[in-house]
Amino acid sequence: QEDEKIKGTFTLDNIKDADSSFEVNQRLSFVYPYEEDTGVSSKISVTELKRMANHIEVGEIPEALLSEETRTRPNFLMKETGLTGLETGTAYHKIMQHIDFNRPSIEEVSKQLDELVGRELIFREEALAIDVKKVSNLVLSNVGERMKIASNAGLLKRETKFLMQKEDSEVMVIGVIDSYFQEGDRLILVDYKTDYID
Repeated sequence: QEDEKIKGTFTLDNIKDADSSFEVNQRLSFVYPYEEDTGVSSKISVTELKRMANHIEVGEIPEALLSEETRTRPNFLMKETGLTGLETGTAYHKIMQHIDFNRPSIEEVSKQLDELVGRELIFREEALAIDVKKVSNLVLSNVGERMKIASNAGLLKRETKFLMQKEDSEVMVIGVIDSYFQEGDRLILVDYKTDYID
């Protein structure tokens, strides 16, 4: 029957006091006025900033660029289709994180790749995607020599995370410094690039 209530069920009809009924109704129907802002990230990576800058000219920023990409393809897909440009860049960064600057020749760099595979720090597919000559050329370059000196002195830092917030801004920029070292009273930042830049 209509006047029978299911035990334990509560409706606004159960409240006899009008003020209480109004208060409960107000609370249950509350809509957060800043709901849209909850979807805005308070942290943004340098990579995301770069991607967004590339879309500013066309006046739109794809939603996908606002979320940090953390997906990694399974190893078997790397074997079947080879590495993507992003994966190749990541492979170079992994190598440079562990490379011994005291072993700069092509032969030694090649041996180091095999060692990194053996230590399971990189996949074999990643090692095969590396141009050993390019790595050797970097290690033998002027900046490579300076990095070697810093490394031997314990002053070379690699793959260092940072968090930066500008004054009067609610957004924090997060990122990773590929490498940096102290040289005299200066800090030298090194940023590896494997893609083409105009």
